[in-house]
Amino acid sequence: MRTIDKPRPLHMLRVLTALVLASLAHPAGAAARVDPPIPPPPPPNEGYVTTLVNNRIAMTDTVTGRAVLTPNLSGVLADCAANTTFQVTQQPGGFDLAVTYTNNTSQQQELGRIIVGGWRFPQQLNVWDLRHDSKVFVDDHGGHDYTSVNFTYPMDLYSPVLVCGDAEHTVGVSLLYPVMEWDHTIKLTLRSPYRRPGDQGRNWEIEARLLGQIPAGETRTYTLTFRMARTGEHWLRTLVTYQSFFQNLYGGVQYERDPRPVQAMFIAEIGNLSPTNPRGFCQPTRRPDIHGWAPWAAHISTLPASGYNRVMLWAPSGLYRNNQNMNYPFNFLTPLNAFPAAANSWDELAAQSRPDLELGLYWGYPQRIMRTWDTSTSEVLDPDNSEHVALAFAELDQAVAAGAQMIGLDAYTAMGPADAWRWLNIMREHAPDTRFMLEVSPCDIFHNVAASWVFANELQTAHVLADFLHPGHETWAAIMFNVLANRLGHRPSPAEKAAEVRRVAALGYTPLIFDSIPLTSDMSAAEHWTLSVPPQYRLALGMNQNFNPGEVQPQLDGTNTLTSAWFPDRADGEPVRTLEGALAPGGGNAASAPAADTAVVMKMIAGFVPTRTAELPPPARHLVEKLAAAESESLAARHAAPGQTGAGATTAKAPKVSVPRTNTMRISTALPTRKLPAIMTDRPNGGAVVRNRVGVISDPNHPNRRKEQFVFDPTKVLAALSRVKRDSKTQITVEPGTSGEK
Repeated sequence: MRTIDKPRPLHMLRVLTALVLASLAHPAGAAARVDPPIPPPPPPNEGYVTTLVNNRIAMTDTVTGRAVLTPNLSGVLADCAANTTFQVTQQPGGFDLAVTYTNNTSQQQELGRIIVGGWRFPQQLNVWDLRHDSKVFVDDHGGHDYTSVNFTYPMDLYSPVLVCGDAEHTVGVSLLYPVMEWDHTIKLTLRSPYRRPGDQGRNWEIEARLLGQIPAGETRTYTLTFRMARTGEHWLRTLVTYQSFFQNLYGGVQYERDPRPVQAMFIAEIGNLSPTNPRGFCQPTRRPDIHGWAPWAAHISTLPASGYNRVMLWAPSGLYRNNQNMNYPFNFLTPLNAFPAAANSWDELAAQSRPDLELGLYWGYPQRIMRTWDTSTSEVLDPDNSEHVALAFAELDQAVAAGAQMIGLDAYTAMGPADAWRWLNIMREHAPDTRFMLEVSPCDIFHNVAASWVFANELQTAHVLADFLHPGHETWAAIMFNVLANRLGHRPSPAEKAAEVRRVAALGYTPLIFDSIPLTSDMSAAEHWTLSVPPQYRLALGMNQNFNPGEVQPQLDGTNTLTSAWFPDRADGEPVRTLEGALAPGGGNAASAPAADTAVVMKMIAGFVPTRTAELPPPARHLVEKLAAAESESLAARHAAPGQTGAGATTAKAPKVSVPRTNTMRISTALPTRKLPAIMTDRPNGGAVVRNRVGVISDPNHPNRRKEQFVFDPTKVLAALSRVKRDSKTQITVEPGTSGEK
């Protein structure tokens, strides 16, 4: 057995003999009989005992004596033609229900439903809406048949979890299955079902509908985990098992979080469509089909003066006039090459991608191939169709040529889960220096490889589930002030607009602002996972590659307070926060604040890295020390007084470090190949790539597995190495290379 706070991957669970609870397996639909109770484990069992009664599950709170779950006479399995068995295993604080499907036929078969009915919650209960944020609402079955939440994953739900309860108990349900491998959606439903004779009264029922088929000759096991939390315990406690399962299967955040607000701009809008403006371009004097990109470039160039360092452009090629239901167009850039003014001025737009301004372009319907302009037909993109890939890459390549550092992916929902995830990573490989953002509210498996989009008007809380699974995630919140006006009942004042931006940022969302308002330093997204997730349930930094030692926490009153750093509590025996230079004046979110002292940041890392690299061969440790020494010398040169000459001159270059090939680090990972460049990238410092790829070794038997050899920039290496080493899925090894130096 394992404790709930430290779950292991599902496939590695080994139930210790001393805690075996006589878990029983039964064929679905077997004749009803009275089963012996599942013996409780030795203390601590957290006060919940699970039993089987006529192949149905019951659970009692032994502390209060309350029957939390008693059978309502619904079967555990339904609507499945495959051979099925289920096994119930008591766990601390709840139980696991593992259902095994075996298809011995020559045809694929429907998987059907898994049902656990008879939850003895009152008529009114608390239900968590975990789609876009983590709001809680009170639901009421009204004494009759009633369906509460009824959402699909990965289409609606952020994760395949359901949380509900009353004032005394909260239950969290997770469905554990490899969605990328089995490639089907599921639906989780909470309902008060129709009454049956002998159901012991009106109750609540939880159902997982598996919206897929099991292929012929295959065996699969799906596991529903049920965990309880008592009054005063955080509801995230009930989902720790899923957190562990997810991280071991998919890893953590694979991009650099950028908390800075984004200015949204429309190049074309529906209201502008007309016979003389068939693509609906805004601002007659800026039409790219007539005037090229220079007028828009001139306008965009003024954004940094207003505090904006990121901009996203919608409908750059215009909109469909005759087939408006197909907007925004898949062909979001290349059609402009038919207009000489636009085709000859892409470099004007690309020039706006610069150190103080990050340019983004929004790609409409990126999963639907549209071969001609203003077409009425489309087809779902197939990553294995060479024509589809060529058409999509033409748009992507044009975006990169136009200077796009960010690409928004509109309505990323047409493909199945596996193809959608694979295609996203193909694009990331094809355009490795471009970051992607997905609309709308993509699920957890996409959020760890791309930023997310949600609507600010739907947000009441932080995205606690994302904070729990993906500390370091980037989630954009679209702030539309016409929607805010509807909520307020009047046109918002400048102060009310600013307050809404601060509200969103304080909850941890990156403001995407569909208006022009002045920015202040407290409008950047907070590192809210340091507040929303209790420390005992917080993932270690190893599960993401993001940390900002100077990050500040914007508060609703407009003030800033420091957040907890993702560095060790102590470095070299000194408390991190007391090290001189650990935090730059003004805080990390202040636009004018300098970076934290590099030497101190490295000192923080140094207090952590050796404990994670102890298993490395001596050459690796020597290399880290050598690079650290080089960085120290470089730092001294950069901090020299103006006009000073000699070794301390301000013009001194960072010393070159000769890294023998025998000490070159080769990084191996079983994660998707795009993981490595993401790990070794430092976007907050200008997007500088800190690695030069020397060689690639691919394993033909495992397409997603490769080994890459890098030589590192000494000024960034320690931060990168600490991030790599803290990822449990990545191993750093030192392997012999050829003679000579690199």
